[in-house]
Amino acid sequence: MNRQISYITTAHLILAAIATGYFIFSTISTTKDRGTEDFCGTQSSVTAPVSENAAYGKTLFLRKCASCHNIARDMIGPRLSSIMENPQWSDRQQLYKWIRNPEKFMQTNAYTRELRNKYGTMMLSFPDITDDEIDAIVDYVSSR
Repeated sequence: MNRQISYITTAHLILAAIATGYFIFSTISTTKDRGTEDFCGTQSSVTAPVSENAAYGKTLFLRKCASCHNIARDMIGPRLSSIMENPQWSDRQQLYKWIRNPEKFMQTNAYTRELRNKYGTMMLSFPDITDDEIDAIVDYVSSR
């Protein structure tokens, strides 16, 4: 009889543990679904980016930048979350020149040489990218 009570008690404890685990897991899943981590490593809401330009910038970022850059963390290249906070790029024309021809730009710019030394690689050039496309990428990155 004592053995039966022991088995019944153990079964109830196991069921209670399963129910508790299910409750905790479903709570975490529901909370996580409210915001998702996108490919760029940022926690974002399920809603679309703030502007059409930023949405276009996301497409461009994923096609041209995401293989080396992340918004929230360093990868092969630096994280881009605070790119426009860097006084180096306060003159947007300088950013355009850098993206289009990093090797040439680096010859006269110590900051970009430091980036190459820090990451051990030089940024790819994008000679055909337009100012509007770069602006869209910056809008997207800045909106995250």
